[in-house]
Amino acid sequence: MIIAPPAQPTAIAFHDPSHGVLGTTRDIELTSDGGRTWRIVVRTPRPVVSISYDDDGRLRAVLDDGENLGGPRFRPEHPVEQLSPCPAGVSRTVRSDDWFLCIGQGSAGSGEKAVYRVTTHGVKRLAWALLGPTLASHGITSQGYAVGMAMAHDGFGIIWESRGPLLVTRDGGSHWLALPRIGVPEVDFGLSGAALPGGRAWVLLARNATRRRLLATTDRGRTWHVVHHWP
Repeated sequence: MIIAPPAQPTAIAFHDPSHGVLGTTRDIELTSDGGRTWRIVVRTPRPVVSISYDDDGRLRAVLDDGENLGGPRFRPEHPVEQLSPCPAGVSRTVRSDDWFLCIGQGSAGSGEKAVYRVTTHGVKRLAWALLGPTLASHGITSQGYAVGMAMAHDGFGIIWESRGPLLVTRDGGSHWLALPRIGVPEVDFGLSGAALPGGRAWVLLARNATRRRLLATTDRGRTWHVVHHWP
């Protein structure tokens, strides 16, 4: 008899301090206690790579083959097209609320990244780290390869990375503080994260082949604690 390996968490999102959703390599799970415990609500045919709440609280999930699922029953649906302020040539764009993280090339543990915000007055580049002939940075370190970003309406947010520290902003994305003791460079791999107004955030980190930890903060990233761990 072949025993399937345990599900591994891959993506998280939170609607409020208590209620959140978790995507794994084979299902979608919900929490009502801030991430301490989870219950399976639907099995997925393939691993979940991203999961999120719409502004109206509706859930959306994306599988690793590009299929989009919409809640509450996670039926297949068409993806939502999004315009991006990122320049041509970026390898990946991540949107969170009105903010965009543009991820560029990486080399020797450093990676290009830029944070933009779209407002009614136009697009503003807030922080950037560039490599190559245009080597320059403002407000953010080039250390690490950015993976994703989560921003709250009040301007608090996080960026998780591989080969780099967890990054925190408290001024709307203009300046990012590195937290190498939380996301340990070359040890922790950032998988997913979420941020809410009032200084609450969660980050899902991988260490080694199977170890996964969900960390949370309630004081704008000044202190963190482990909420849940896998396996």
